[in-house]
Amino acid sequence: MPDILEREQEVAQSKWFAYRFASPMVATKLFAEIYRREFKNYIRVNGDVALAQQAKALSMAIFSKPSSSLTQLWKARQRADEIGVPYDVLIEFGFRFAGGRVWKHAPRPSQLFGTKGSPVAWQLEFNKFLGDRMPLAIDRLMDLPQYRVENYRGLVAQDEFRALLLARLAVASGPWHAKIGRQCLELRHLPLRMALSIVSPHLRANLVRELRSDRERGVLGAAAQEFLPQIAYVPASFGLSGAQEVSTGGRKDLAFEEFGSRFGERVTAQMLSRHGCLSPVQVAQDSRRREGQRRRTAKHRAKVRAAACVNPAALSLTTGDGEAA
Repeated sequence: MPDILEREQEVAQSKWFAYRFASPMVATKLFAEIYRREFKNYIRVNGDVALAQQAKALSMAIFSKPSSSLTQLWKARQRADEIGVPYDVLIEFGFRFAGGRVWKHAPRPSQLFGTKGSPVAWQLEFNKFLGDRMPLAIDRLMDLPQYRVENYRGLVAQDEFRALLLARLAVASGPWHAKIGRQCLELRHLPLRMALSIVSPHLRANLVRELRSDRERGVLGAAAQEFLPQIAYVPASFGLSGAQEVSTGGRKDLAFEEFGSRFGERVTAQMLSRHGCLSPVQVAQDSRRREGQRRRTAKHRAKVRAAACVNPAALSLTTGDGEAA
């Protein structure tokens, strides 16, 4: 429905960095895959191994047509984006929370966030779980070309990502040359000058020498440079009906605005050409609602006519014609 798609613009800038440039469909399919995996784990731990092998949490055919199950899954993914955490962390905790309370059935996507009776307990336990898991989640961030130094465009998502990495480097254990070498030389998520700014000045010269030595000895590899096309930087809500206002994350970018305007016009034209409207789902739902109302009206009128055949006075009582008995 349009209101669900419009919300993509709200969560586009809060979602976890690995999904900031993924389309809503791609992100929802990833959420579904992780949910299916954790569903089987839940059955294996709380049921039996044989049943876990046969358990089917969600069929990927769910994406072939609109349904209440798809809507529930889509909203759950949006809520995870609103919180701004990796999907695997959120889903793993959701199943753990349910298992700790010995739920009779495995939680559905909408129940990964607890129940109406457990919002406080869910949040308290999730905060503790997040404190343990987020450092590892940050360390695992890799293969994200939109964040590499050669593709830096001053987007807020890129600046926030760099700030996250710097904060992690400052507290992570291990020698500086290993930590900075990975982020600056191997993954190229950070410029070396920026990373050196959080190192004590008296350590920087020796650190640079160690990095050069590691590079010369082949200890440090390097991701291949990959210069991305403009479309690779657009936010997740790009091109969606109702959410076509182009945002690069709070920064004005005329090239992006012009690109987004043209793209939005093309999306609108394609939708009108294929479906005759911008939201076939909404049109179908409105049509079903009108058809249901027509059936209810016809049924009511049939009852009135039947009552009139038995008692003509009933017709005047129901329709307001004539004097009341």
